[in-house]
Amino acid sequence: MTGRPEGTNVACPWGYGDDFDTFKVPTPLRTIQDRIMKSEHFHVGAPRDITVNYRQHSLFKLDPHYDPRTDGGNIFIINFLSYVVLTLTPEHPVNHGLQTDDGSIVDWFGDQKTLLKRDSERFSVVMAFE
Repeated sequence: MTGRPEGTNVACPWGYGDDFDTFKVPTPLRTIQDRIMKSEHFHVGAPRDITVNYRQHSLFKLDPHYDPRTDGGNIFIINFLSYVVLTLTPEHPVNHGLQTDDGSIVDWFGDQKTLLKRDSERFSVVMAFE
């Protein structure tokens, strides 16, 4: 779910970019958005988009990619229900999807010293700001 028009998907009521309307964002998401904007640790501008992703059993990794410039320069990814491994630099390879002896799927960053067990579901909320 996103406010950005994507193919045949229906855009969320809060809109996107210059048309983003904070008052149409559901209260729980608006609370997170407001905390980011008011935090002394982050210096973000106006909100540009909120995307809610739901995954089951796959697409748990987030590879480096370009978001549209109109998303803004500050992106926050908040994950729920399962770990996710973010690839931020090409110097640190991320490996995904190793099946362990007990049938679990694990991911790891760099080397296999820290295995992160994947759950069967993952929600993520992506918030974009100027």
